[in-house]
Amino acid sequence: MATKIAPGEVSDLDPYTFMAVIGKRVIHPGGRVSTQALLRRAQITGPDRVLDAGCGVATTAIEIARRHGALVTAVDVAPLMLDRARANARDAGLDGLVAVEEGDIIGLRFPGDSFDVVIAEAVTMFVDRRRAAAELARVTKPGGRVLATEFFWRTPPTAEVKERSSSARCARGWSSTRSRTGSRCTRRLACRAFRPGRGRSRC
Repeated sequence: MATKIAPGEVSDLDPYTFMAVIGKRVIHPGGRVSTQALLRRAQITGPDRVLDAGCGVATTAIEIARRHGALVTAVDVAPLMLDRARANARDAGLDGLVAVEEGDIIGLRFPGDSFDVVIAEAVTMFVDRRRAAAELARVTKPGGRVLATEFFWRTPPTAEVKERSSSARCARGWSSTRSRTGSRCTRRLACRAFRPGRGRSRC
């Protein structure tokens, strides 16, 4: 589906949205390889209710629905991403299993204990990470799984780099501006999983 954008609007797009506009479907760190690792860890089954927080164009949500027949709620804050996500789910014939709606990872509208599996791919660096993690855990059922992939620094930045580079913020989860983070952060993939009340583990 083509998205028409005026020439003057292109410079205002963050890299993630720009990639979505030009038709890129996998726009998170690690690409499909990281998604496959995350899904193996998630151990999703057909009866599971799944939340994809910060779904982008719904590539992962569609993959989950197609592979497992699970009901997936895919949320994002960006209207353009949501439009693309709905179109992609519809084109895949999976709009009956993938519900796309507006949602903010630090203020989800869902009641507690709503989902069996909750995932977030390259989302928490744009918000208050502690609040996001708490919110993801809140909407997860007891014994459920929360999994996230994210950028982080391969080696700690020097004081000089921290001072002159606003991109250092993304490593601490402060930045909400994707155009600052996506192109400058060291691109090493971190995958963490935790079961509410059962601690954390590395993927």
